[in-house]
Amino acid sequence: MKKRSLNELCFIGKDKATKWMQQVSTKTVRIQKEDKVLRLPISRLATRTLKTPIEIFKYFINDEMVELIVQHTNAYIDSVSDNFERERDARSTNITEIHALLGLLFYAGVLKANRLNLEELWKSDGSGV
Repeated sequence: MKKRSLNELCFIGKDKATKWMQQVSTKTVRIQKEDKVLRLPISRLATRTLKTPIEIFKYFINDEMVELIVQHTNAYIDSVSDNFERERDARSTNITEIHALLGLLFYAGVLKANRLNLEELWKSDGSGV
């Protein structure tokens, strides 16, 4: 049987260095012991008691986090409020508004509309989400 050279069994890439094999190798790959899932993940006792979406949301994003967001957002608003003529254009925010914003962002993600801009998301002509 004629022995083939490596050049007959592969294609040379455009860079003249990469070799592409004509046939897939039959090498078998074993799964590492560390990669095997030994047991499925289960929820911890603290999360098993959560039933409503609001409870789950507040478990992961608690009021302390939202208060920090409000605090730093208000600090930023105070730093740029001099750039606005009307006071209503740079009003301080509160916890309720931040919860509403986070809820809308999650909702847009659930609807797979997270790439839409604000105008497309809230169009009132029937084409908005």
